Amino acid sequence: MNVRIILIGEPYQLRRLKNKTLPGNMVINTLNNFFCAACIVQSSELVISTDTAIVHLANAYNKKLICLYNNRVLADGAHNNFVWGPNYDNAIQLFTRGEKETLEGDCVGDFDISDIIYNIDRCL
Repeated sequence: MNVRIILIGEPYQLRRLKNKTLPGNMVINTLNNFFCAACIVQSSELVISTDTAIVHLANAYNKKLICLYNNRVLADGAHNNFVWGPNYDNAIQLFTRGEKETLEGDCVGDFDISDIIYNIDRCL
């Protein structure tokens, strides 16, 4: 399968990847504005995101989406997983495996990658 991965996000977060060796099919988007991110999402076959803004862009374009949520509870007691969830048929919403929702939530970086890979295979 010929796959191109484009990383988009906050410039300060992407800078942390600057000196990392990335696979040849992975590039970091250096055009750091929302409109460029929107164009990338619009042109994508599949979007994977932890960022609510990107989740809702994918929804606007009805893109296949895998989004990751961290079991965080908002200050008013609402469940982040559902308040900001994608809410459309082309979306798969995955949750961290923390047993209890908290104000901080679980670290999405500790997410079980096999769940993501399984769902990528389902989408593509």
